[in-house]
Amino acid sequence: MQIPKKYFEDKLALALSALSALVAIITIVLLLLRSSFANGGSYIVGYRANLGIEAFKSGGVADIVSFIIFSVVVLVLQTLLCWRFYQIDRRLAIGVLSAGLFLLILCLVVSNSLIALH
Repeated sequence: MQIPKKYFEDKLALALSALSALVAIITIVLLLLRSSFANGGSYIVGYRANLGIEAFKSGGVADIVSFIIFSVVVLVLQTLLCWRFYQIDRRLAIGVLSAGLFLLILCLVVSNSLIALH
């Protein structure tokens, strides 16, 4: 798949791509630093408000690793979709990058708040 030459001249698209990559890297690094994979501990991986006393759901290391996998998948898919849509319409490509950046920011906030409850 060829990347359009005008894509590399578009400052907004490159800025959103770089910002998305930065947020994904920050998410991965913070999760790796704040979690202790060595002891295989239990983590709080969800909150269900309708359950009352049992509102917090615990999980293992695999649930924390899923946040890392999610951020990588979002970054790769948004980049590929942006390259593909940039040939069709620039505004559509910018929309894809913005939505992907929003998802990555949400992943960062949610994963770090859940790790903080550990």
